[in-house]
Amino acid sequence: MTLVVVGGTWAWTGRLACVLTPEEQPAQDEDVPAPLGATPVPGLTPREAEVLAVLAEGASNAGIAAQLVVSERTVDTHLRAIFVMLDLKPEAGTNRRVQAARIWLDNSTANRRR
Repeated sequence: MTLVVVGGTWAWTGRLACVLTPEEQPAQDEDVPAPLGATPVPGLTPREAEVLAVLAEGASNAGIAAQLVVSERTVDTHLRAIFVMLDLKPEAGTNRRVQAARIWLDNSTANRRR
């Protein structure tokens, strides 16, 4: 396994933690997001879902690029497509990244409960 340092932080720490800790089944009522790569948001490609999942973990474009081993330009392209798919328009006083992360987390939690 390769770890990449991005801007003084470790990329892949979430995945590393999953590998190193035993898998436990969450309680039925626990709010646990879907695993990385799952597509709880209809209409997204698997890669767009991965980008959105990493964004929802709080990563910057550079962090997403490092974690998914793609260029920042590719991340930007995926994010623009995600924003269009989720109908998130740039408006003063709102942050599309936060809104997209919230949609991801809300949908992944809802899908876990089903």
